[in-house]
Amino acid sequence: PIEDVQRRRSRGKSVCRKSWEGRRQGSGTDLGGGMAARTSVRWRQATASMLTLAAWALSLVFHWPTAVTLARVAFRSHVKAEIADIASVVCEGVIFDVLVRVGRLAAIVLHEGAHFMAAWWLLRPRSSMWRMSVAGGGAALATHALHHLTPGMVCSGIAVELPSCASERSGPWSLAIVKFAGLGFSMLLPLPAFFLICEAEEHGSAALAPASSALLIGTVLAAAGALLSDLPCGPLLGVPVPRGCFCCGNWGLLAPRDGLGDTGKAHKSLFPSVCERLLSGVLEVVELRGAQAGGVVTFVEEARGQAVAVRSRTVKPKRGHLATLLFKQFRWELFKRRVFGLCRRRARPHPVVLAQGHSRFGTSSSPAEIETHPHQWLGPQREMVWAYDAASAAWSRKEAEVCVTITHNGDFDGWELYGSTIPNSTLGEWLSRVLHRRNHAKGDSPKLAGLMDLLVCQGRWLASVRYAFVMSVMRHTDQASAWAPLDPKAPNSVPERAFFAEVARAFDATFSKVIESNPDFKPDVPGIAGLVELVSSELISALSGKWHQVFQAWNMEGGVLREFCERACKCFFEHDLMGAVYEFFSRAEGTFGISVSCTLWPNSIVLAAKGQPISLAFDMERPLAFWSSEPGSLLASWPCTAKNARPKRAAEARWDLSDATGEAVELRVFEHGTAQGHMNAWAQNRLPGKLESVLFFATPGIDVTQERRHHILVRGASLAHAELEPVALDHDAFMQRWIDLWVRPEKVSRKHSDSSIVASDADTSPTRSDADMSPPRRVSIAYGSGECYGRFNTAHLHARRYWAKHGCGSSL
Repeated sequence: PIEDVQRRRSRGKSVCRKSWEGRRQGSGTDLGGGMAARTSVRWRQATASMLTLAAWALSLVFHWPTAVTLARVAFRSHVKAEIADIASVVCEGVIFDVLVRVGRLAAIVLHEGAHFMAAWWLLRPRSSMWRMSVAGGGAALATHALHHLTPGMVCSGIAVELPSCASERSGPWSLAIVKFAGLGFSMLLPLPAFFLICEAEEHGSAALAPASSALLIGTVLAAAGALLSDLPCGPLLGVPVPRGCFCCGNWGLLAPRDGLGDTGKAHKSLFPSVCERLLSGVLEVVELRGAQAGGVVTFVEEARGQAVAVRSRTVKPKRGHLATLLFKQFRWELFKRRVFGLCRRRARPHPVVLAQGHSRFGTSSSPAEIETHPHQWLGPQREMVWAYDAASAAWSRKEAEVCVTITHNGDFDGWELYGSTIPNSTLGEWLSRVLHRRNHAKGDSPKLAGLMDLLVCQGRWLASVRYAFVMSVMRHTDQASAWAPLDPKAPNSVPERAFFAEVARAFDATFSKVIESNPDFKPDVPGIAGLVELVSSELISALSGKWHQVFQAWNMEGGVLREFCERACKCFFEHDLMGAVYEFFSRAEGTFGISVSCTLWPNSIVLAAKGQPISLAFDMERPLAFWSSEPGSLLASWPCTAKNARPKRAAEARWDLSDATGEAVELRVFEHGTAQGHMNAWAQNRLPGKLESVLFFATPGIDVTQERRHHILVRGASLAHAELEPVALDHDAFMQRWIDLWVRPEKVSRKHSDSSIVASDADTSPTRSDADMSPPRRVSIAYGSGECYGRFNTAHLHARRYWAKHGCGSSL
């Protein structure tokens, strides 16, 4: 109500006036309050330092129990002078160290057993969800346990990991019991060892006392490890991490080149300076999530208009500005491509500017360049690809460079395959065998890049054949390593890349014959069935003799061969960028805020959010779209290039992805014509598949019948139940989360009266209905910022209407 607004304004004025008078008069109360505040801050800093030192000490003795043994031997030898012989010192120290490690290992096993029993009783998870933190099966676990018992060795912990999907069916109390069951059990374990020592002292058993002391110390060390690992906010009751602090951030931009200049001229540089300055302003806010390292990738043109990716990654030193260092190195990479490239490989500006960036704080791996986003597993590769033009419904074949790039914010836990979940720790070894290329990065995001290289198949027979072999012929992940545990020393039993290339050539030759005989080929159900029949009948005869042995070894005949051909044909037509992202989320476990691009579609970018926020900003007059993990960064100003131009915001509106339930959207730039014409052409000539119902639409406020040089259209789908039929995002649902970023009204000349100023200012303000539509969904992680904006905007409009009605111009 307007009375509350006025009351808050008057209270704020009185508080400010009293504060200013107190500071001006130098009151002792203000001085004493400042000293008390500074003393409180120093006390908190000292307490935090002491807790940190204690955590380091606990971590040292937990991971290296020999430190306790050495301290005991030194105490007995030098203080009590009980041991004089060196051989006796060494022998007793080794025995005591082994006993301490036995007690420690037994306590860790019981600790994890308490977690397991509590989860089994309360959560009832599937057995396939359980996995150990030690990869490699029983033999690797036994080796790890032997390493724990070896005197003098530094040893890590052993943990039973439960994926997040098992906890979705339970409440917070059940999760809390499961989480603290191991901690409580570990804190109680030293009691039996203590009672055992008391019994040994009462009965005077000299042989039992050292063993009991060693077991007691081992259980105490395990309890120290439990304190370090199982407390809700880190070591020794540290400060909880604020909600929304996710330690990484995605950002980027998509815009036609000729709309970036204020003078109407297209920028001739490979990466326009206005884009660099705009993204630097966005990064000023996003880097609050983490600024240890960052990277960016863009597309440029080479011979015959083919798009290639140029990537730059940098790790920030101890002192420095991430945006300055990143774009300085990025400009150098572009300069090398443009100046030092051969005539055929020399880079030229692409008509559409796409920037895909990421800033990082090392969580799953160290802040090294190899761990920095954007990630590519296979990198650039030359392939024969087929392109489908939805406007003309025509196919074309060409040789192009294929490069899939991703950025990821969140935690990638595992990927479901063959009825079980492959944990991230072993997924990299499996991908290195399937894709025939090893990626030495240790983080979780490079594995996501490898899966996107496996899934993006549209127009690529080589990728389609490889994906069909993995999904239809292979039946278990260990088949990739000849049924041995997946580790770097295991062999690679997947057929070599030349086999997939030969099979892809056979598919390509058959499809070329089909297109020659029927240029209007439609990949509907009858069309795909006919193509499968042709490929199945001609595949074996088209291959050379040495590849027949591979077919026999993998039992690729009869129904298996037909299933292989059918899956290869389907993913050849269905798995574009959007289809690949949707297929990935149907099997993925974890939290994700990702962006995916490919050189085959240089005018498109796919953004997906599930458990991590991503917000988009639009200026449809240029047109321009950019995105960020921090909604506040989308208020960045547009870097004006024209003289005497007033600064203004780069975006007119904001839209947040539904990160709580999961959502994926694709932004694509279409050239010439009308937006309605492009939407109709896509609806009529789109390729069939699982995402057939996901259509492009225009953003609010755009005249779809107006002819323009470029249009940015959007399509999207919910990821809430990605394994089922997709729920498409339409224009009405998109409009419900459309937030207008209203700019400050222009200054009004003071020649008029105050009442006319208020009236004219109120006329230019947004309506009440616009303000009510501002907040996004309440389930969104980004709801808080939208709610605050809507509440402030509504109260502000009430105040303007009230003052305009009552003629309170002087108050305004």
